[in-house]
Amino acid sequence: MPYSEATRTDIPALAYYALNPNTGTDANFKKMAQAGINMVTVEQYNDWPQQLDLAAKYGLKALLFVNGAAGDYYRDPSSKALDNIINQSKDYPALFGYQIFDEPKLTDIEQIIFEKTRIEELAPGKPVYVNLHPSSASANALGTASYKEYVNMIVGGCSLEMVSYDEYPVYPYGISKSWYKSLSVILDYSKRRGLPFWGFLASCWINLETQTAPREKPTMENMRLQGNTILAYGAQVIQCFTWQSYSGTSYAPIMRSGEYTQAYDDLKAYLEQMHARAWVFSGSRVDKVRSIGNMFLLPWTDELGAEDLPEQISGIKAESEAIVSFIENSGNAYVVIVNQDWRSKLQLDIDFTQMVYSIDSGGNFSGQDPGMHRFTVDEGDMLVIKIK
Repeated sequence: MPYSEATRTDIPALAYYALNPNTGTDANFKKMAQAGINMVTVEQYNDWPQQLDLAAKYGLKALLFVNGAAGDYYRDPSSKALDNIINQSKDYPALFGYQIFDEPKLTDIEQIIFEKTRIEELAPGKPVYVNLHPSSASANALGTASYKEYVNMIVGGCSLEMVSYDEYPVYPYGISKSWYKSLSVILDYSKRRGLPFWGFLASCWINLETQTAPREKPTMENMRLQGNTILAYGAQVIQCFTWQSYSGTSYAPIMRSGEYTQAYDDLKAYLEQMHARAWVFSGSRVDKVRSIGNMFLLPWTDELGAEDLPEQISGIKAESEAIVSFIENSGNAYVVIVNQDWRSKLQLDIDFTQMVYSIDSGGNFSGQDPGMHRFTVDEGDMLVIKIK
């Protein structure tokens, strides 16, 4: 085996908008951990100390939302709300960092810097998290006509420690083309700046928000497609939105009543597969991403040939849409091919010039001799090939 269990690292799976005071119980934190969740958001409810203690009990890191208190501090620096919650929370073992803003525009930069600076003074070493708009947001929401400029101005201008944006691309008609644009911009920026990318998948059914078109109901297959695609674009954290249902949804892993749904079992099934191969992606560098059969992502083609491929592979041909990512990690190299259809299997023909290894959804290696091979990739799944 090329690796031992001791050398394998993991990708955090974050439960976003997780639990409220009614559902923030020991049993529900245990259920999160059992599903493969190892990071959680904690809202600024009165029970946040209890939730941080339960997160620590089950080995979860916590991102504490202080959006309201931070805004109060920006409007009135004499306000003690932000100081109080930071001073009370900063030494909790489970605490990872703080969220202060969601989907800002350029006019919010001054406020972000103001709030971030205060948190860094009070809790040095604790990251400050800001989640960005996707490229599909309007120019008015972004504050600029260019998504590249928006990302550069917010992340660079505020000296953020990670790049995070949310977009939920699975609709009944298919995948939103703007998702690929967002991913391409974020990949390019995170590589240039050396910052980790935190990506989202939709684990709830966003079908009640009047300002957006209803998405597809989450299944294991379409959550897998989203999670595997953002991994192929370099994601270092998988953010599951949402863990608990909210006013814009009718379905999530856990409902506000405390009832669990099929989405819990489906997300658990995907996260088990994700964690089994997470060591391929944790700390990795994406060299490039190519697309087969997807005109919305450039460069794209019907098949990949020598100009794009490493010496171990002379050709890749897919019978339907696929994302092909070339990844380096700790001196090893991988080719990752993600099926972009959550309803149908993908047939792949790959011609190997040398012995390589495929890595299945359980993390197991299989040697592949030189020559032409046909692979079947399940709905939304990925084929991982270790070439070096």
